[in-house]
Amino acid sequence: MRRSAAAAVLAMVVLAGSGCAAVPEAALPQAATTPAATAASPSFEAGTGARVADSFGNVLYYTTVQGDTLAGLAEVFKIPAKRLGLLNAVADGTPLAAGSVLRLIPPPGPIVGARGEAPLDALGIPQTYTVALNDGFAGVVARFGMSAE
Repeated sequence: MRRSAAAAVLAMVVLAGSGCAAVPEAALPQAATTPAATAASPSFEAGTGARVADSFGNVLYYTTVQGDTLAGLAEVFKIPAKRLGLLNAVADGTPLAAGSVLRLIPPPGPIVGARGEAPLDALGIPQTYTVALNDGFAGVVARFGMSAE
């Protein structure tokens, strides 16, 4: 049974406010798609949906509104559309249903291309990173939410 988008966002806000460091992927609502493309109106502004941020102001989750697209959200949040699609298992060009909750940063822990050790300080911030076999620059950049520039 699918929870309402408002209930899902409220649950994530409560989790984010409680200092909880990780939300199991299975507990998050999955991005839903609509069968037909959604045409955005000329005055539509992407990224106006609800946001859940961490204590540093980093947006962790975004709830889509009618007319949002991966490309539009990628531009608003300054992340590649391909990365946004991979994080949410949504193919580029796939229409997004209003109320879908999208992850904007990788989940905590090692990801492909960045499996090295990253000890955290008392505030939970990585201080160093030890490169592991088969790590790639893009993976390390994605794991820590940095820009490749």
